[in-house]
Amino acid sequence: MIEALAVQMRIAWARAVGRRPRLADLEATVRLARADCERFGTPGGLQLVSVFTPAEVRVLQRRALVRTVRNAVTHVPYYREVWGPEAHRGLTLERFAEFPLTTKQEFRANLGRFFNHNCRRFALYQHTSGTTGAPLGLYISYNELESWPLTIAVNGLLTGEILPGDIQQVNLSSLAQPDWYVTERGAVLAGAVAVMQGTVPPQEAIASLMEERCVPGGRRRVNAVVAEVTYMVELARVARAMGLGRSDFEVEKVRLGGEPLIPRYQSFIEETFGARVAASWGASETIPTMGLRCARGNYHFDEMSGYLEVVHPDTGKPLEGDATGVLVLTPFYPGREGMPVLRYRTGDMVTRLRCGCGLPENIGAFRFLGREAFNYRQGASCFTQVDFLEALSQVEGVRLPVRYWAQAEGDATVVDVQVDEASAELERRLVQTLQGMGLDRVKVRQQTTPHFRHVPLRWEKRVPPEALEQPKGNARRGRAAPVGREAGADAGAHG
Repeated sequence: MIEALAVQMRIAWARAVGRRPRLADLEATVRLARADCERFGTPGGLQLVSVFTPAEVRVLQRRALVRTVRNAVTHVPYYREVWGPEAHRGLTLERFAEFPLTTKQEFRANLGRFFNHNCRRFALYQHTSGTTGAPLGLYISYNELESWPLTIAVNGLLTGEILPGDIQQVNLSSLAQPDWYVTERGAVLAGAVAVMQGTVPPQEAIASLMEERCVPGGRRRVNAVVAEVTYMVELARVARAMGLGRSDFEVEKVRLGGEPLIPRYQSFIEETFGARVAASWGASETIPTMGLRCARGNYHFDEMSGYLEVVHPDTGKPLEGDATGVLVLTPFYPGREGMPVLRYRTGDMVTRLRCGCGLPENIGAFRFLGREAFNYRQGASCFTQVDFLEALSQVEGVRLPVRYWAQAEGDATVVDVQVDEASAELERRLVQTLQGMGLDRVKVRQQTTPHFRHVPLRWEKRVPPEALEQPKGNARRGRAAPVGREAGADAGAHG
C-alpha cells in the first residue's frame, strides 16, 4: 500500500510539473495492480480519482498548455510558422482559444511538418483505421511506444477490463495500427492472453469465441472482447441468427470504441453474450488523451492528459458551459511527443454537461453525438448521427446495426434505411418515427441488400493500397511498420 502510494505520488508530481513519468514507475504501477488482482481479485491499492480542485485544474492546465505550445512552436515546423515562435508567451486559456484550429485535412496535407524535432528517437510508422476517409500515417516515438501500452494496462486493471488470466479477443481493424499495438501490448502487460483477429467475417469471430483454448492454468474460452461498436452489434445479430445465446459463450466483458454506443446497442450485446459492456473514446492523432464511459453513458477524461474545448460547428468559436458542438483537443506534452497537435478538431459532436456519477469531472463530462460530417440540417434544426441511431434502432424490423443515409431531395428529406424485410407497414412506422424526431416532409426508402453502399462495416470494404497516406518528410531513425490488409473506410459512419 505504501509503495503504491509513493509510485502514484511520483507519477502525479511528474505530470503536474510537466515531466515525463519514469517508465519504472509506470511499470511498478502495473506490477502492483496485477499483484492486488492476483491476491484479492481487485486492485485495491489503486483508484481512479482526482486530487485537484477545479481551480487548481485550471492553473495546472494553463501551465501544461504553455509547456505544450512552447514545445510545438519551437520544435514543430507547422506550428512555428502558423502560430508563430512567441505564441506561448503570456498565454492564457482565453488567448489560447483565439489561435486557429488544426483540422484533419491540414494534418494530412502537412504531415511532414508535424514532426517534433526535439524528439530524439522515432520507433514506428503506423496507419490509422480510416474511419473518416483514407487512413492517415503517423510516426510514434520510442517513449510513446513504451508508455502508451503501460497506460492502457493500468487503466484496464483499475477498471477491471483487463485482468491477469483473461483471454482477450481483439476484433479491431488491423489498419488501426496504433490501437492494435497498444491493445495487444497492454493486455500482455496486464497478464492477459491476447487473441489478435482483426475485423474478420462475423462467423469466424464467433467460432473463435467458442473455441476451447489450451492456456495452462487459465480460462477455457475467450472471456473479453475489444471491438468497434457496429462490428460487435453485427456479431450479436449473426450469433442470434445462428441460434446462439449467452449460454454458448463465456464472454464476461466487452470494451467498445470508435463509434457511438447507444442504449439499444448496449442491451442487444449484453442480452446476446451475457457480458458487461464498457466503452471508451480516443483518436489515433490525440493518444494518450482518452475518455472512459460511465454508467450514465457519458465520457470522462483525465484532466491532466489534455485540454478539451467545445466549438461551434459553423464558426469554430469556443462554447462555454454546458454546450453542444465539436470536440477540440490538445494533448499535453510530453504525453504526446512525436507528432503533437494543438487545438485539433476531432470531428466528433459532443454535449458538455455535469454528470454527477462520481467519476472525476473537473473539466466536465461529455456525451458523444456522432460524427460532425453526418449532421443533417432541415431549416433551423440540426439532427445528429445519434438522433437517427436512437430513433431508428427502436423500430422493429430495422436491421441492427442501424445503417441509414439522409439527404434532401427537393423540399423533402429522403432517408434510406436497411431493414430485414421491406413492407408498407414498416415504411409507415419508419416515417412516423422520423417525424417524431422533428423531420418534416420525410420519405423512407427501405433497403434489404447487405452491402448498402452508404454505410459499409469495416470488414465489408477493402481499402486499396493507393488509399493509404504515404509519409512525407524525414522521420529520424524511423522505420515503417507493415500495413494491415483488412477492411477500412467509413466504418459504421452512419451506424
